[in-house]
Amino acid sequence: MIKTEENILPHDYVLPLINMNKSQILNPKLLFSYLESKQLVILNKLSDLKLSNYKPLYEDFLIGPVQPSQNEFSQIPIIIINGSNCSGKHRFAENLLRYEEEFIPFKFHLLNFKGLNILQLDEGLVLKTMVDFAIKGKILSKEHIIILVQPAKLNTKLIIDLLERNTDLANKFRIKAVITKVNINNMFENVNKQFVKKVLGFGVEGYSQFLILDSYGNAETQIDQWNKLIKMALPKANLYRIMNNIVPMAIVQDIIKYEGFYSEKNKFERLRNSVYCEFVEKNAQDSYIFIHFHIPMVKEKMYNNLFKEIMRKNDGFLYKKKEISKEEWEKAEKSKDLLAVELLKLKEMMMDLDMRLSKKTPHIIFIKAYVRFYKSLEDGLYEITINSNYYIERVMKNVKTNVFKEKISEDLEIEKANYEGFDDFKIIGFFFHGENLNEEKLIEMLREICQIKVIIFSLIKY
Repeated sequence: MIKTEENILPHDYVLPLINMNKSQILNPKLLFSYLESKQLVILNKLSDLKLSNYKPLYEDFLIGPVQPSQNEFSQIPIIIINGSNCSGKHRFAENLLRYEEEFIPFKFHLLNFKGLNILQLDEGLVLKTMVDFAIKGKILSKEHIIILVQPAKLNTKLIIDLLERNTDLANKFRIKAVITKVNINNMFENVNKQFVKKVLGFGVEGYSQFLILDSYGNAETQIDQWNKLIKMALPKANLYRIMNNIVPMAIVQDIIKYEGFYSEKNKFERLRNSVYCEFVEKNAQDSYIFIHFHIPMVKEKMYNNLFKEIMRKNDGFLYKKKEISKEEWEKAEKSKDLLAVELLKLKEMMMDLDMRLSKKTPHIIFIKAYVRFYKSLEDGLYEITINSNYYIERVMKNVKTNVFKEKISEDLEIEKANYEGFDDFKIIGFFFHGENLNEEKLIEMLREICQIKVIIFSLIKY
């Protein structure tokens, strides 16, 4: 490999360089970038990459994005916190705010996206919202830091590209650092320990400078195991370990003091990894659906049916399993042909696999819900987070619940709840992230879990 610090070239490249025209070599950065790309081309057995063809590509990259102005420290710094769903990035950002007094005269401002707004968001709208947020909050100087919590559905690369390529935005804002939050308990998509698709995509070198590995209730040996695994996948990442979103002062200092986002090294890493980020985004089949569901849920069924049966046992796939008929099983067993029995077992496995791989089969990866529980309305509103490995329910804080009975008629009385300190009833329901999601099937699933019979009385006067 090339030793960038000393600008030393390996022996294998000396002879090819002799045949190059001096005018083709613009600067050491171009040469280094070209040789690195050349290596990737050879390793992947692709067509040859000529320097004359590579020059315009490289120049477009340098000219295309707006570079930070010379007086870059007059721009408003932005810290972007990304991470997959259920990674704890919101609480991590809130804990950063607690250190504001330690960094006077800096003032921290948290820009967070929750609820239904996430469904309509795209990368451009996030930046527009950030501009409006800065204007309303009178965030106009370098002493202010905007902490932007990026929704999991969005692409960090596109946000950075839009910011750098817009002259007006680039003159007003600069990215201070990108932080990737990873929760050990929620970074797997299923019981087979398959990574959630965006976990490694968010921590790509050049685009992310800090990778925060969070644990809670995990054994030290398990933490070390995943620590090594992530370090192997992202060897150049600045990996930090925390517990339960509690951020030590030393980590906060490293983040606030960091000024290397626009360094030559990070620019090159973004150039090298941009294709990977685009590839991951283009091949994603993610879908997001929010379903308003105000009917109180049965607590035991939420855990047993939704989490244990659908999310854990069935890996979030919604389909009715096709089974071999009793006649086929009886025929194979009576024949006493062991091969016939094994073939039937294999057939059943293939039928199940075929349903899982079908583009028509809904696959739930993550659920965020705001619900009330049947027979315990007085407990208030619950925020529930579920994936195939994780289930947690929290009572929403600062919400006072008053339960009362209302008489509809002489024979009908209903129980109702009033919530003080909570106005956004639009978010009560279920936010689903997955693949091939179908709203009708999801509603049918929720009704089965709910299993509350609603009787409608019709009063007719003659």
